[in-house]
Amino acid sequence: MSLSSRVLLANLALATFANIGWTQEPASDTGSNSADHDLFEPRQPAATPCFAEGAERSEYLQVLGDHFFRRGQYYRAIGTYEELALFDPRPSAKLVARLRIATAYHSAGQLESSIAVYNELLHGHHLEPVVDTEVRIQRAVARGELSLALGDFDGAAFSIDELQVLSSDPTPAASWAGYHVARLYLKADHRERKGIPLAGLDLSCGKQDEPPCAQVERLRAVLRMPGPRSRSPAVGLLASALVPGLGSVYAEHYVDGIYSFAFTVGFSGLAYDVFEPRRALLDQKASFYVLGVTGLFFYVANVIRGYLDSARFNEAELFRVKQRVSDVVPADLPLAPQPVAPPNASSSFN
Repeated sequence: MSLSSRVLLANLALATFANIGWTQEPASDTGSNSADHDLFEPRQPAATPCFAEGAERSEYLQVLGDHFFRRGQYYRAIGTYEELALFDPRPSAKLVARLRIATAYHSAGQLESSIAVYNELLHGHHLEPVVDTEVRIQRAVARGELSLALGDFDGAAFSIDELQVLSSDPTPAASWAGYHVARLYLKADHRERKGIPLAGLDLSCGKQDEPPCAQVERLRAVLRMPGPRSRSPAVGLLASALVPGLGSVYAEHYVDGIYSFAFTVGFSGLAYDVFEPRRALLDQKASFYVLGVTGLFFYVANVIRGYLDSARFNEAELFRVKQRVSDVVPADLPLAPQPVAPPNASSSFN
């Protein structure tokens, strides 16, 4: 065995021996080697170093979870926060971890899971007034977004009403409620009512330098954008009935319109080409009936497509508006980890 291997084994043995927590008993005053005394006795571990190590680990886990959260790695953040809640015995640390977990679920789009954790926090913990308001705001936002995703505009309206009540709360979190009232109105494209929550947001913000107040101009920019265009499905159906493919062109589905026109007119033209006027309608060639039925099938499908393409056009326009709101107006949440300020230039390495 080489010298380096022996040194490594000796260091490992010493480290293991030290971790066990045994110390040699000092020699007695009489200098006797009596068997009444054991050579070693267990040493009681000090409480302060262990607590310090646990606190440092908890701080590390929270910083790591916040780092994952800011990078958009929400599921890794959730795992880190769950580890923090599991190993840190302090109730305050467990509460912070649960708040972060709910916010990470929300930001990851797992709205039902986030709502469940929000309910647990509100019903199972005694929260400070500001934190209680912030949790209620985030729960109302999650409910509103889930309702909009499911097409339940009545449920979204209920969440907006709850946020409007919270926007009058005397806590500093009221501006967050006003911000999300305007944001949900924008996502639902209720343009006739969006001026009211924006005015309330300006009133609650004033000149405060808070994240939601800094986004008011973004909300106004979205308001200045044109709303979603619309196409009448009835007009699309009638246009396709008159001219094959015209309803799809009306809904800006040009390829569908070309195909509908080509197949309908093509098979109908072929059926007309094999039609023999001197023979009765029921005494035509078999190819006439095959081509005629195929042409009729494409004509009916073209009429239905004109209706559906117009309806899909409206859905796509509404989705475009919602996506535009999501791109321009961030879904910031009051309990999300705040961005870390960049270091000063003087502290950077040369």
